[in-house]
Amino acid sequence: MRTLTLALASALALSACHRHRGRARPAPRAWRWENPSPQGNKLNAACVDDAGVGYAAGDFGALLVRDARGAWRAAEVATTAHLRAVACGASEVLAVGDGGVALRSRDHGRTWRRVSLGTRADLHAAQIHAGVTLVAGAGGALLRGADSAHLAAVQGVTTDNLNAVWTDGALAIAAGQGGALLRSDDGGARWRRVESGTQRTLTAVWGSGRDDLYAVGAGGVILVSADGGAGWTVLPRSTSDDLRAVRGRGRRDVYVVGSSGVVLHTRDGVQFIQEASNAPGDLLGLALRGDDVFAVGVRGSITTRDATGRWRLLPGGHRGTLHAVWRGRDGTACAAGQGGVILCQDPTLGWVPAPSGVRANLAGIAGDDAGVLVAVGDYGTVIRSVNNGRAWTLLPTGEQGTLAPDDTSPTWAQLPTRQNRALSAVWLSPEGRGLIVGRDGITLRTSDHGATWQRVRHAFNDGLFGVWGLSDGRAWACGVGGTVLHSSDHGATWQKLPQTHPQDLFAVWSDAGETLAVGRAGTLLRAADGTHFTPIETGITTPILSIAGRGDDRWVASVNGQLLRVRRGATRLTPEAVRTGDDFTAVHAAPDGGLTLVGYWGTVLSSR
Repeated sequence: MRTLTLALASALALSACHRHRGRARPAPRAWRWENPSPQGNKLNAACVDDAGVGYAAGDFGALLVRDARGAWRAAEVATTAHLRAVACGASEVLAVGDGGVALRSRDHGRTWRRVSLGTRADLHAAQIHAGVTLVAGAGGALLRGADSAHLAAVQGVTTDNLNAVWTDGALAIAAGQGGALLRSDDGGARWRRVESGTQRTLTAVWGSGRDDLYAVGAGGVILVSADGGAGWTVLPRSTSDDLRAVRGRGRRDVYVVGSSGVVLHTRDGVQFIQEASNAPGDLLGLALRGDDVFAVGVRGSITTRDATGRWRLLPGGHRGTLHAVWRGRDGTACAAGQGGVILCQDPTLGWVPAPSGVRANLAGIAGDDAGVLVAVGDYGTVIRSVNNGRAWTLLPTGEQGTLAPDDTSPTWAQLPTRQNRALSAVWLSPEGRGLIVGRDGITLRTSDHGATWQRVRHAFNDGLFGVWGLSDGRAWACGVGGTVLHSSDHGATWQKLPQTHPQDLFAVWSDAGETLAVGRAGTLLRAADGTHFTPIETGITTPILSIAGRGDDRWVASVNGQLLRVRRGATRLTPEAVRTGDDFTAVHAAPDGGLTLVGYWGTVLSSR
């Protein structure tokens, strides 16, 4: 499990459809990626068709199409299954994946249709060439036909998982688990096993012809064959990284990609030299046609190789971790995160960096109804914007971590000290009152839209991770070891509530009816009166970092891409299908009923 950040600010409220016994279930929310662009799910495979249109397939039904101008877009498809392979043919493109799912396009990726292949096996590979379509997968699944609408299973070949398949229309090669290699001389109608010379799992196979075949796999293994796949030679290893894809233009120009962003290139078919890919992680798919070379991988990354031999990660938005997000009534939206980043949403450009002026990790962000936003973070950092996030000012922070109108000591950026507290959460009311909490129980309050902050002295020094308030003066802060503090006077004084749970609490949220707090090990606490908390069984054990609500619905966001809904007063949580596996750090419920999720690797997802 990834290291937890400091608690993150939950915000405002959310509206959702009622769900009652005997009534039709509401349609599931439609989620869309807002950052990175066009999406951030793992991409497993790629190909380019004869018209130069590029394709990439990945997890949660991710299917991307690149037009002739080089612009990528996410295609609308009727599946959430992980897509493992995509194959480009003369008249169709076929994407296959888990559970036997298959999608076909015959108009260069403009529309996609589900097709039945007659199997529920997880499908890992597909190839279309010279009137032959081959599909391979788990348990030795092998299908063959003239096109994806006329495939039939080839029975009894192997029970080994098959990860790769290749054909030139006559010769066919399949590769997979434990070094398994299969060969066919009739386009995949009949197969026989051949000796590979390795027991390492093979993940990809490709050839420019019968005398120029390659298979790659785990631990950097590369096999070559010059006799139509009858005999194979294991080349000296150029890397110990797992290799995932191989493509080329011929014996003197072959590329291999794999884990940790490794790229290998050979000019003689024997000696593979590493190239710098600049990829953010594993590369899993590779496409090549003419001068067009690109690789795809984790977190939706797409890297291209230019004519000079340099690899470049395509611009796709910010990819650093985001810790908090806020949306206002006027549509203003900003997120804060790692390294002092502030992203604000532009109607045309999407989420773009705003000049925060700081490099400290930011853990919380909040706004009011007057265009003021405040973000907080490490080293006692407090920055403020009065124009909806377009420009930010660093407020003075004293050596003891306190902020006051008359404090003129150097800011943390000029003079870092051990006493400067990490600030973890901020809350602002629509009217401009606000609270900040952080390490060692530090608590700050404002009544002038965050222009000045006063230190609140109290007897509690437990680290505080979350804060929330109401316009009537009630406020809550939560933190280490199940600590919950309560105030009835806009945070001027605080009392510690009886501890009801030992787990750290990372966020708290309240409306006029009930108060909820979330934390480590799937903890969710509820207090109908705002002071007496009882635990609710969530069914998950991963940390819940954020909570937001509107109307009768409350939403909790957890690591491992989990978002769950709980109704007012209910004890059962319903999971939401968000279609990503990235860890969430914050959920925000906007006044218009929309939800926004942010997390690791720059994840921003929204639902209206």
